[in-house]
Amino acid sequence: MKHFQSLTNSTTDRSSKDSYKLCSELFSLGIHSLEIAFKALATNDYDTLNRTVGNMSAYAEECGSELSSVIKPIPQLLKGVSIVENVGHIVLVILECFLVKEKTFC
Repeated sequence: MKHFQSLTNSTTDRSSKDSYKLCSELFSLGIHSLEIAFKALATNDYDTLNRTVGNMSAYAEECGSELSSVIKPIPQLLKGVSIVENVGHIVLVILECFLVKEKTFC
């Protein structure tokens, strides 16, 4: 998140600045979702865990799409966003296949 904030402040291209700002906001929401997800996991509240991890993955996906419009994309940043999205998907598979009683996909 700090990297996005730094890029927002240092970038002169308006479109890129807006993309970095949006990603910063999305990752702030993602961090909040992650905090809720940890609490939900600790209390076996799998519905909340599913919803918040899904939100986190969606925020990362939206940020990744937004970064595709940046004039000079930073590969490490794109990779980091992709990792967050993928980890969210992995957590959802673990939740579905190993934690919930009623399985839909596994």
